[in-house]
Amino acid sequence: APKEVIVSRKCAEAVLRGAQVYVPGIMACSAHVEKGDTVAVSVAIEQQGSDGGWSSGMT
Repeated sequence: APKEVIVSRKCAEAVLRGAQVYVPGIMACSAHVEKGDTVAVSVAIEQQGSDGGWSSGMT
């Protein structure tokens, strides 16, 4: 199975402007990800829930 990294919205926006994925922007990742590995990058999007609170979804 491919390895995956889930990043914050701010990190994803920076990547779209040409930045590398940086450690503070990583919210979760597959086990045993090593430097140089090819990974799928997903973005955690915050959205307001029906109860008025906030939750994170994935895109």
